[in-house]
Amino acid sequence: MEPLTASALEGGVDEIRGSPTDHGRVDLIVRRPAENAREVLTEGRLDSAEGLVGDTWRVRSSNLTRDRSPHPDLQLTLMNCRVAALVAGEDERRQLAGDQL
Repeated sequence: MEPLTASALEGGVDEIRGSPTDHGRVDLIVRRPAENAREVLTEGRLDSAEGLVGDTWRVRSSNLTRDRSPHPDLQLTLMNCRVAALVAGEDERRQLAGDQL
């Protein structure tokens, strides 16, 4: 897949801005069970210590902590599904555009 041009990204901005601001839904759940791996789930379990259970968040380093340990405020990533669709280009590539919800 070719990288998106600035023009293509700008062309999707109005669609993204049309996202609801007072409600939403989880459209896709993706976890990273291993480095460079993505797993699409139909459901997931959230844990206050683990984040999305089965995700490797706890073993990935962070630039935001002094010792590069996983940052506890970054257990989960929420991404607008319209942004993910634009960046992915194709529905079957959405899990590559971001994770986890």
